[in-house]
Amino acid sequence: MTENKNILLGEFNTPHTTVPFDSIKLTDIKPVLIDAMRQHDEMIASIIDNEEDATFFNTIVALDNSDHLLNRVESVFENMLSTDSNDELEELATEMMPLLSEHSSNIVLNKQLFDRVKRVYKKKDSLKLNTEEAKLLEDTYLLFARCGGNLKAKD
Repeated sequence: MTENKNILLGEFNTPHTTVPFDSIKLTDIKPVLIDAMRQHDEMIASIIDNEEDATFFNTIVALDNSDHLLNRVESVFENMLSTDSNDELEELATEMMPLLSEHSSNIVLNKQLFDRVKRVYKKKDSLKLNTEEAKLLEDTYLLFARCGGNLKAKD
């Protein structure tokens, strides 16, 4: 998506940059969600394919920064679903929610990505992280661990 005609791709030109829900067309949502998942996949692949040792910045921060567009559009979509739903929006949700769920699962169940996260986590005491960085590392590790990252394949 190189043209910035889709309102979800640009800055919101509203007071306090709030979402202009009244200007969003149903046709704006699906292409941006699909493109955002594709971009997120590419960013995840670049983290996994990084040949440098896993560090807080090239793994944890990179992962945290990898999904801003997806989070933004998914948040708008979910707000619309919960506050102003209609048959067309529900139909789009029926189509997109399984894709979004699969996308999320593919990330938190990605063994290579979790291996990088775990390598950083194991070094946490020697990293001299500030409070916010330590919390981000802890939360990232726990997300993967709670989704089964430490389980053996047979489990």
